[in-house]
Amino acid sequence: MTSPSDDFDRAAAVRQARRLGPQGVIGIVFTLVGVPLLVAGAVWASLVAPTYLSSASTRGTVVDSVAYGTGGDRSHRITVAYTVDGRDYRYTPTGSQDPAPSVGDTVTVHYEPDDPGKARLGGAAGVVEWVGPGVLLLLGVVFGGLGIGLSVWKWRRRKRDLAIVDTGDRLAAAVESVHTERVSDSEGGSKTVWSLVVRHDDPLTGATYRFTHRYSGVPGVTPPPGTPVTVFADRVDRGKYVIAIW
Repeated sequence: MTSPSDDFDRAAAVRQARRLGPQGVIGIVFTLVGVPLLVAGAVWASLVAPTYLSSASTRGTVVDSVAYGTGGDRSHRITVAYTVDGRDYRYTPTGSQDPAPSVGDTVTVHYEPDDPGKARLGGAAGVVEWVGPGVLLLLGVVFGGLGIGLSVWKWRRRKRDLAIVDTGDRLAAAVESVHTERVSDSEGGSKTVWSLVVRHDDPLTGATYRFTHRYSGVPGVTPPPGTPVTVFADRVDRGKYVIAIW
């Protein structure tokens, strides 16, 4: 039969094991950002690709070039004129590029046979057609990959910690210290991280184990040194543990 204190300690440890923590929050945020970007990029690419896969092609002439930006950031948005079955068409890509064909240069134009007004540039000039979907796909892969990776890692960590609470050794420890340290943040600055260190002296082996709990923010209340704390630790690897603290 378990005592109320045992139930309290187990509940506290389970709560710690189930906490999202910074990695879990970042994983969810990155996934929520990355997946829509990936979907948007795929949809955009699916709109661009058919014109190339089921199109006819002809030669067009660059008739206009509008410059954007200055210096090294300068790029051009071109307009191409082409003729299909004796009818003249003009096409302006949605993006700009640098280097870009000059006015008077000839470029390949892919168009839909049933609707020649729907066109895409081919060859080197056609790179501009893929910039938009390519950027979205790249960002989606980066953010989505990191988000899913962190989420999977956190899920596995949570599963492991819950198993430790359920089947691991229950160790009687005591608070040794509460300290702070300055660590670098993602913006190049630094922030203060609060940590709780608890100590367990194994009565059988004489070994001393220290377990650390990092607070996600500034703790409202910290237990004073000597306060009893329960730690659930893996029976084989003491480096895997959950501290029963609210």
